[in-house]
Amino acid sequence: MTQLLKEFHDAELVAAVVDRYAGTVTLRFSLAHSLVTEIEMAGVSHFKISDFIMQNVVSNLLISSFKKLPHEEVERKVRWVTNLGDGEAFATDSEVLEITQRIIMRELVLFALDPSWGREVVAICKSCRVN
Repeated sequence: MTQLLKEFHDAELVAAVVDRYAGTVTLRFSLAHSLVTEIEMAGVSHFKISDFIMQNVVSNLLISSFKKLPHEEVERKVRWVTNLGDGEAFATDSEVLEITQRIIMRELVLFALDPSWGREVVAICKSCRVN
């Protein structure tokens, strides 16, 4: 799975479909050689995407169910996804710590996309799969 995540370096995020009622998010990527793949998340409780522009290039992709992540990194991503753009938090410190612990214990999945260019994406969900 780690090798699969490496294939997303320099991929382009070309579409995002968010269904708040169903609790799903589907992200479509264009990989090398024009291959198109999707990442589907279900049971999404938190989702944030910033700076989505016409060209969105991936630097790094992290999925906690594929790779163990450091506690500090998980907590930082949880804090980011639970903050509005003006810095106002909609989760208390204890809620952030509980979500972080649930991710570390693999009860929840953290999806984090760091950009080379364009958007940053973080989601907390119950499952995540690459198609």
